[in-house]
Amino acid sequence: MINSLRSAINANAHLKSQKIVIGAGRSGCEAFKRVAQSKNTNVLLTWQWLEEIKDLPKETIVIMPECAVDGHENKNILITIDGVLHTRNLKNVQDENSKLIDNQTEIIVMLAGDTEDKESHWVLYTPEMVSSLIRNLPSNKKILFLNGPRTGKYKGIHGMMIVDKMAHRTKIDDLTQFVMNNSFNEDWKIVDFKIGKESLWGAALKFCLENPRTIMILPGESTSMISEALGLGIRPSIYKHPAMTEASRKYVDNLVCQGKATLYPQLPQENATHQKAISPQENKIINEICKILGNKKRT
Repeated sequence: MINSLRSAINANAHLKSQKIVIGAGRSGCEAFKRVAQSKNTNVLLTWQWLEEIKDLPKETIVIMPECAVDGHENKNILITIDGVLHTRNLKNVQDENSKLIDNQTEIIVMLAGDTEDKESHWVLYTPEMVSSLIRNLPSNKKILFLNGPRTGKYKGIHGMMIVDKMAHRTKIDDLTQFVMNNSFNEDWKIVDFKIGKESLWGAALKFCLENPRTIMILPGESTSMISEALGLGIRPSIYKHPAMTEASRKYVDNLVCQGKATLYPQLPQENATHQKAISPQENKIINEICKILGNKKRT
C-alpha cells in the first residue's frame, strides 16, 4: 500500500517536492505519535478503525476504507476510499503465468484466514467455517483451492492463540489439511501457499481474465484480494464467515448491494462478461491531499 501511494505522490508535480511521510497500521500510529514535525505531512494508511488513531496529532491525514468509518469522533483529517490500496493492475497481471493453472478449471476458491480485529485480537477461521463453504460448492465442477499466509496461521491451544510457525513453510497448515482430508472429489485440486515461493494468486487473476466463464470465490475478510479482483474488472462471489471484522462485513454488503459481487453460495452467471474495473484509489487520494495542502497554505 505504501509503495503504491508513494509512487503516485512522486508522479504528481505538486506533491513530489512536499515532505510527505507515509505510515500504515499500528506501527504507523506509533511512529506518528513520536514524531510530529510541523514541516512534514503525515499520512496514515489503515484498513480499519484503530484506537491508536485518537492519539495522533490532529494534522495527521488518515486514509481508510469508507466501510471502516464507524462513527468514532475523529479529530484527524480523514480521506475515505473504496476498498484498500493495492499494486495490482492489468499490466503487471499480464506478466503472471496462467499456464500454471489447469485450463479446465471452472472455479477458483481462495480459503480464508485468521483475522485481526480492531482490538488486536485474532479470530480463528475454523474447520467448521470452511465446512459450510465446501458443502455448498457444486460437485460437478473442476475446482482449484488456493490459500494464503493467514490460512491456519494460529492454533487455539488451551484457550490461547499460538502461531503455527511451521505452517506454509515445512508443513501444510491444519485448516488446509482439513480441506484436503475432506475433499473426495477427484476434480478438486488444493495448492498450498509456501512462504518465499511465488503464490498462484496472480496467476489466478490472469486466468480469470483470460477465461471469463471461470468463477472466483473469495473470502469476505480479505478486503485486499477483493479490491484487487474488482480493480481488474473481475466480479467475484464472496463468502461471509464468523472470522470477519464489522468493517469487512459492511464492505461486502455494499459490494453486493451495488451488484459488483455476488454473495456466496450465489455464483455469477458463467457466461457473464467482466464488469468495468474500479479505477485506482490513488487518484482520489492525490486529489484530496492536494486540496488539504492547498487549504493549509491559505490559512
